[in-house]
Amino acid sequence: MENSLLISNFKQWLFLILLSSISINSICYSNARSEIIIENNCSVPIFLNVAPGNSTGKKIDNQKLLANEYINLGQYTNDKIFNSTSIININYYSENLHNNGSIQFSLKNGWKSNKAYFNNLVGDIAIEHQKGDYKYKWHSYTTTLKYRIPIFTISACPKYANIDDSKLKNIERILIFGDSLSDTGNLYKYTNGIIPRSIPYYRGMFSNGSIWITMLNGLLENKIPISNYAVGGATAVFEPSWTDLGLPYTLGTELRAYAIDNGAHDTDKNLAIFFIGANDYLTIDADQDPTSLHIIASEVTDKIIAAVNKVNAQMTLIIGLPNLGLTPESKEIGNQNLLREVSLLHNELLKQFAENQTNIEFVDINRIFEILINDTDNFNKEFQTSIDPNKTTESCWRGGYFAYEHTNQSKHFYKGLLTSNPKLKVLQNFNNITSRKIDMGKIPLTPDITAAILAAETVTLCKNPQEFVFWDGVHPTYQVHKALFKYIAKEYLGIKL
Repeated sequence: MENSLLISNFKQWLFLILLSSISINSICYSNARSEIIIENNCSVPIFLNVAPGNSTGKKIDNQKLLANEYINLGQYTNDKIFNSTSIININYYSENLHNNGSIQFSLKNGWKSNKAYFNNLVGDIAIEHQKGDYKYKWHSYTTTLKYRIPIFTISACPKYANIDDSKLKNIERILIFGDSLSDTGNLYKYTNGIIPRSIPYYRGMFSNGSIWITMLNGLLENKIPISNYAVGGATAVFEPSWTDLGLPYTLGTELRAYAIDNGAHDTDKNLAIFFIGANDYLTIDADQDPTSLHIIASEVTDKIIAAVNKVNAQMTLIIGLPNLGLTPESKEIGNQNLLREVSLLHNELLKQFAENQTNIEFVDINRIFEILINDTDNFNKEFQTSIDPNKTTESCWRGGYFAYEHTNQSKHFYKGLLTSNPKLKVLQNFNNITSRKIDMGKIPLTPDITAAILAAETVTLCKNPQEFVFWDGVHPTYQVHKALFKYIAKEYLGIKL
């Protein structure tokens, strides 16, 4: 134990010394950290075994996991010095032995990057919602010297969908336009791993697990290319007049990205999905004139409708909004009634537009959210979740909000959170080296982004996220995304799951 601690400290100080002559972005050696989620999609309990090898993760013997339950096993780290590999073996079995599977996880501690390999899959098991081997590469640090810790999901009894008799049968490409609810890593890439921070967020996604669109991509037996332009923090309207938002990302910028993406125009047999608008409304002041809400909703939905017409896909889904007044963020601001009303107006305007089109359909997700809130037990039965009826409007993030008026006013407040790292201060003092400056003008301080910053940088998270609807003040948990995927796939795409 003492030798291991000495090696770890030596490696950290060696890293600092190397940085005295090499820029942060040119080298990223450190311990290869990761976390593992195991989900049980079987209809019966399973028993889990994990042999951590020479990694720092815990050994698990016959741990019981109930049907439709998932758990985060915690960190598995390769802390050995330079270019070594830890082998982690994972397997499960059910009592009746009808369900079983195993997988090998190789965690390589590299000089310039770390690598994860998942292979030797045997039985009824999957990695990241897909069949076959899987690999992932990452750098250990962000530009603010905070750890990047990827999370990987291993599924027992994975479910796959055949699209032969669905609306996707003749679709050759899917286009996604949206915000953090559909962003699979675009903002994470633009900010060089700063937002959303991993952990507690899931590899560039604004949740504690995969989001709905990655499940659609992974669970389809017939793979369809997906071009995803969704960016966390995006709004439909550029600088909405009813809020104090100065935004670098909008639906318009996503359309421009699509226009210059040559690979996305290889076929006219495409499905476009639009899921945007929440950020336009979430910061409506509690004292906003209620009679102005129709004008606000019209301005937002007009932008969405114009975008739908511009893309002119063979088939289009416009996903509506849930009741935004149910978010913990809205409770903190005190604009619940206004957000409930504007959510309904938003949905009604888009529904009216879609009803007059032959190839456009409106997706009413508020219907399932109403069931989730008002009839949680039935929701759990329909979507195989285990949400606590008493926690439907609570956040898994237990940090307690800072006074809203302070957090909403200052970019310096959020920059301070993003750069608050003891290692960074040591490094700066060590040889006057600084990380790349954070351009706050490129970070949208919309409620979905500020919620993610607060949850990551002032983190106290619950230990039972599967009982919650919200991961932070705005974003839903993994199981809610899973339910959303099932709902859209079954009800609107005709996919049999």
